[in-house]
Amino acid sequence: MIDGEMARTTTTTREQTWNRGRNYPLKIFLCWLGRDDVVARLKAIETRETVTDPSKLTDEPDLQAQIGEFLAKNNPWDVDHGSD
Repeated sequence: MIDGEMARTTTTTREQTWNRGRNYPLKIFLCWLGRDDVVARLKAIETRETVTDPSKLTDEPDLQAQIGEFLAKNNPWDVDHGSD
């Protein structure tokens, strides 16, 4: 770093924080199943979007069904962030 230069930082937008929060229950569910491989895929996209389609995480039909059932019971869009 050049003398007097500020260190470069990154910021997280409000939307990224909300997406991560909406994906958190799914991440815990996948950890509970012991699916670290799928958790890694979720971590790669968790700030860009809220996962609503299990096929974005896995090609395994049985696991897609489990994730789909979990998402149906735990709707990530039910999170109230107050007024914008």
